[in-house]
Amino acid sequence: MTSINHRLWSLVKKIGFRFSFSYFLLFVLYDLVTRVGSMIQLPIKPHHDFILWVGQTIFKISEERLVVMDNFVDTTFNYMALLCIFIIAIIVALFWTFLDGKRQNYKSLYYWLRVVLRFYLGFIMVNYGLVKLVHLQFPEPSLYTLVNTYGNSSPMGLAWSFLGYSKGYNVFMGLAEVMSLCLFFRRTLTFGLFITLTVTLNVMAINFFYGVPLKMVTSHLVLITLFLMAPNFRSLVDFFFRKKNASLIVLEKPEFLNKKSRRKLVMAMRGLFIVLMFALAAYKLNNRNTLLNGEFTKSKFYGIYDVLSFESIGTKDSTNHRPKKSWKYLIMEYRGQIQLVDSENKVSWFSSSIDSLEHSIQIFNVDNSTESLLLRYERLTNDTIIFKGHINKDSTKITCRQLRKEDFLLMNSKFNLINDQPYIR
Repeated sequence: MTSINHRLWSLVKKIGFRFSFSYFLLFVLYDLVTRVGSMIQLPIKPHHDFILWVGQTIFKISEERLVVMDNFVDTTFNYMALLCIFIIAIIVALFWTFLDGKRQNYKSLYYWLRVVLRFYLGFIMVNYGLVKLVHLQFPEPSLYTLVNTYGNSSPMGLAWSFLGYSKGYNVFMGLAEVMSLCLFFRRTLTFGLFITLTVTLNVMAINFFYGVPLKMVTSHLVLITLFLMAPNFRSLVDFFFRKKNASLIVLEKPEFLNKKSRRKLVMAMRGLFIVLMFALAAYKLNNRNTLLNGEFTKSKFYGIYDVLSFESIGTKDSTNHRPKKSWKYLIMEYRGQIQLVDSENKVSWFSSSIDSLEHSIQIFNVDNSTESLLLRYERLTNDTIIFKGHINKDSTKITCRQLRKEDFLLMNSKFNLINDQPYIR
C-alpha cells in the first residue's frame, strides 16, 4: 500500500468536499434520527413540520400527497426531505467557501467523514443481513400467494415470494451483508467495499426493477460505497484493466491519532459501537419476532379451503339479492383473519371469531364491523368440511376441500444436487 498526502487541494476539489461533507452528514443524521425516532416513538418531530411546510408552501403540494413516512421510503414526503437536504448542503457549501476559502485542504475532515460513512454503511448492512439470517425480512409464500396467479401478483410481491421461498438463499444473502463488518477495520476496508458494492448494487436493482419502494436509500448506499472507494479508483482500473502494477492508497491519519492513548480510545469506541450495534439489532429482531408471533399466529383452521360446491337456495324475499359471484377459496392463515377469493379472483378481507363449542365461525367486514356472517361448519373427513349459513338472505351450503402448504408442489419440493431431468413448469 502507498500513502497519500497532497497538501494543496484544487478549488473544485475543496468545494466538492464541502458539499459532499454537508450532504452525506445531513443524510446520515436524518436517516438515523428517523429510524431511532420511529423505533422509540419520539413525540416531537420538528423535521416533519419543516418538510411539510416546504412542500405545501413553496412547492404547492397537497397535504394528501405528503404522507409522513420515515426511513426514506419512496414517498413524496421523503423525496421532499431529500430535496431539502440537497438544497441545505448547497447553501452550507457556499457559505463554507466564503468563510474558509483560503484553507489548503480538509484531510482530517475527509478522514473522519469516511469513518462516519464506513460505520453508517456497516451498521445498515449488518442490520439488513441479520434480519435475513433469521428469515424475518422475506417470509415464505403465504397461503394466498400459493393460490394467486403470477399475473395477479405485483412485481414486489413476485420478488418477495421468490426471495422468501428459500431459507438457504436468505442465509446466503444475510451472510454477504453481514460481511460488511469488514468496513469497520482499515485492513479489510477495500475487501469489505467490494462485497458491499456487489450486494448493494443487486439490492438497488431489485428495488428499481421490481417496484420496491426503497430505491432512495439503496441508491445512497451504493453512492456512499463508491465515495469510499474513490481514492483507489485509479489503482483498481490499473490492476483490473491495464495490467499494471498497482497498490492501494492509505489515507494519512490525522494528527489526533498520533498518540497511542488516543488510538486505543478510538479502538475502544469502535468495539463499543459494534457491541451496541448487535445489541440494538437483537432488540429489534426480538421485537419484530414478538410482533409477528402476536399478529400472525396461525389460525385454528389453518389452511386453504378450496370450494368444491357453492349451493344457494333463494327465499321469496331474496330475488334481488342472490349472490352474483360464488366463492373460490376461503383462506384462514392467521388467527382472527379470513381472506375470501371469489370466482373472479377478487380477494376480500374479513376478521373472524371461531366458536369451537358451537361449531361456528363469525365473519366480520373489516370496513364495517356491524356487518357479519355466521357460518356453521361440519367436518366430513380430515380434508372435507361443509359451511352453512345465510348469505344475502339465501340459505347457502359450501363444501370445501382443505389444502395445506405441503399440498403444493412449490412448498413440497426438495433440494436436489443431481437433476437429470429438471422439472420446470
